[in-house]
Amino acid sequence: MISSKTVILLLLSLSASSAKLGGGTEERKLESNERELRAYTDYANRPTKEVKSFGSNPSQILGHCEGDCDSNNDCGLGLICFQRTKAYQEVPGCNGGKMDDTKSDYCIKPSDLEVSGPPDLRLVTQHPNEGSLGRCEGECDIDDDCEGDLVCYQKNDCVYVPGCRGGEYDYSYTDYCVRKSDVSAGKLALDIGSGYNLQLCQGDCDYNSDCATGLICQQRNANEPVSGCIGGENNLRTDYCVSPNNRGNSRKDVIESSLDGGSTARDLKPYNQEALDWLINADLWVPSADEETPQELWRERYAMTALYFATEGDKWFDPRNYLSVDSVCTWNGNGDEIEVYCDENGRVSGVIGRENGMLGSIPSALQALTMLERIDFSRNNIRNSIPSELGLLTHLTRIDLYENDLTGSIAKELGSLKNLEEIALFGNALTGSLPAELSNWSNLREFSINDNAISGSIPNIGSWSKLKFLELSNNRITGSLPEWGDLSNLASLFLSNNRLTGTISSSIPLSLEHFELRSNNVGGSLPTELGLLSDIHTIDLAYNALQGSLPSEIGQLTWLYELDLRANELSGSLPAELKNIFLTDFDIGVNKLTGDVPPLPTYLTNCSLDNNSFSDTSNAEGICRLN
Repeated sequence: MISSKTVILLLLSLSASSAKLGGGTEERKLESNERELRAYTDYANRPTKEVKSFGSNPSQILGHCEGDCDSNNDCGLGLICFQRTKAYQEVPGCNGGKMDDTKSDYCIKPSDLEVSGPPDLRLVTQHPNEGSLGRCEGECDIDDDCEGDLVCYQKNDCVYVPGCRGGEYDYSYTDYCVRKSDVSAGKLALDIGSGYNLQLCQGDCDYNSDCATGLICQQRNANEPVSGCIGGENNLRTDYCVSPNNRGNSRKDVIESSLDGGSTARDLKPYNQEALDWLINADLWVPSADEETPQELWRERYAMTALYFATEGDKWFDPRNYLSVDSVCTWNGNGDEIEVYCDENGRVSGVIGRENGMLGSIPSALQALTMLERIDFSRNNIRNSIPSELGLLTHLTRIDLYENDLTGSIAKELGSLKNLEEIALFGNALTGSLPAELSNWSNLREFSINDNAISGSIPNIGSWSKLKFLELSNNRITGSLPEWGDLSNLASLFLSNNRLTGTISSSIPLSLEHFELRSNNVGGSLPTELGLLSDIHTIDLAYNALQGSLPSEIGQLTWLYELDLRANELSGSLPAELKNIFLTDFDIGVNKLTGDVPPLPTYLTNCSLDNNSFSDTSNAEGICRLN
């Protein structure tokens, strides 16, 4: 618990700080002091953990008060890496730092820093020994005066000292040792004094020539926002180096104008407010000054942030680098299930979130990923419908959304994806019919939408000339079998457990290797053209209304392993050519077959001829089920 002595010292300190600030009523000062004291009291009384180091380069993601971390990426969700400058340094929000004789760095909560605050500036000596000054200690003249990796921050007048407290009220020209990461934050507006080659969001500049290549000096009026940077409004006399892409706009203006799109891109409204707020108020990233298409990068960053919030990223199994300060191209997880791919221009080309505990819904903001080629959010618990805006992503070649909880119908806008090669939507709760516009998928090779509740008829798929795999089983599809058209590459056709009618066309694709039409209401006779399916392995036409005899041409299918014609209305006798087939599984039970059973294939292991009217079954004795 916090001691009464500590409370008194805090009150005295706060009162002194208030006197330095000047202005305001005594009541306002007291109220402010009380609020800050409560914060310090809560911080002092909080439950804390002991620091624990797993050594350098730990293999696991580090939790609260665990180390040794090198960057925020080493820490779990919501934690940051606290970089210690010396041994025995206290770790905010944790116990044991003062007993740790190493320089291990530990993962802490941002709130630990917010409450405990950065170190106060402290003038130690005017003549330091080499490496003797710690963080926020002065007076330094060169970096070598500072301990470890600290650098000497050359301060000018009463300005903010990065990563330290009190610089705004220090009118001396004392220079202090600070962390490199605090100086190079770059996205916060930092007054580092007049100089040459000032970086993005650094000041004080007087001319464009004071800024690094590609930047310009923003000459500000009073508390004008610093274009594309965070903060700086209170430094009334400081001008900053900014990107010409952002000139004249605050960070909020830059982001919102990018999302608006103007005349060059589609408006992304309605916005995901959580994502927008994070980009404006919490994110520190900005495009590089020489970026030729900053608007597109802002839009892509918004889209990826919206994906995180819309699918409840805080509950993902592996959020890893999402919402880091780096480019979205680095927002990867620990394995190939969580990946973000970018092209050579830094544009997002692939987003993978397979089996990651994603919830919520797919945001329409993904339309901003205009160079996207692949989406894989399979095996999650994503709800609601597939946004029609995905139809704007004309570079998409592959979509994997299978085994989720998606509902609603397939939007006709998806028919615009003319480069689509693979789409897997099976194992959801999708309804409605397949839009006629899907016939535009001229490059489609694989389509699986089985195990849903799709109704209506199969659209014209004759133009899918590259199609190899079609899986529509276990839906509520009605109507006749489609016109096959130019499906000369179709190898696997699965249409079982629907409500299809009509007949099997003689123009059936001759490239078939697997043909399943089980449990429908297809009638008519078996076309003799089945004998031309030279590569066929399995035929399953059980539980339909097929009539007529089994054509003798079936004996030409030397690679046929499985033939299931159970529960139809087939009649006549079995053809003698059956013995030529390499059948292992044969079921033609529950039909109206007659005559003698001919010699059967040599390698049969499963055979059923039951519930027919054969006159002689001696060739099937001991091989097939007959009753």
